[in-house]
Amino acid sequence: MNTEIARSNMVTRQLRPWMVHDEKILELFKTIPRENFVPEAYSHQAFSDINIPLSETRETLTPREEARLIQALSIKPTDHALEIGTGSGYITALLASLAHSVTTVETNPELLADSQKNLNPLSLDNIHYVSLNKFEDWEAKATYDVIVINGSLPELPENLKNSLAIGGRLVCILGQNELMSAQLLTKASHDQWLQQVLFETKVSSLLNTQQNQQFHF
Repeated sequence: MNTEIARSNMVTRQLRPWMVHDEKILELFKTIPRENFVPEAYSHQAFSDINIPLSETRETLTPREEARLIQALSIKPTDHALEIGTGSGYITALLASLAHSVTTVETNPELLADSQKNLNPLSLDNIHYVSLNKFEDWEAKATYDVIVINGSLPELPENLKNSLAIGGRLVCILGQNELMSAQLLTKASHDQWLQQVLFETKVSSLLNTQQNQQFHF
């Protein structure tokens, strides 16, 4: 497989028809080797419009979903970004290529190690990795301009709301079972949020089943 052609076809056939028009983002999807961010057994499907398993409970978003979420954030070179759920590291690479800095948080040690291995060849020096036992332990020492939640949650917890700066943008997938939607939330003030539904979808929970039953913020 010619991966450069496959990446270009992914952009032409999946991203552009799905209203992804930011040329900086399209160029990143052409150049970042997505095939290196999926398990080897799935490398031939890295450019397909599917969710690829990363572990028993986690999976990637599709390329077009990732692109729409990143585009919605309107990331500036001065922005400080937070990613909840490092996963494969692919979204981390997109964020690090657009923002001033990225803090990425992961609870699965194997995924975190794999993501660092995937990211190392790109020589991105603005990524800070955080390992936690559970996502509810996250406490921001500062606020962030953009936040990506890489996986679905039943609702947006307070600790993530508090991690976003005034004027900041957050993308997430909220809901349960068949009723999920990707959303852009903008923090207009301490107590005012603007909400925009981007698209309907269904993706794996950021939490495994046991965590989900005990997950209270």
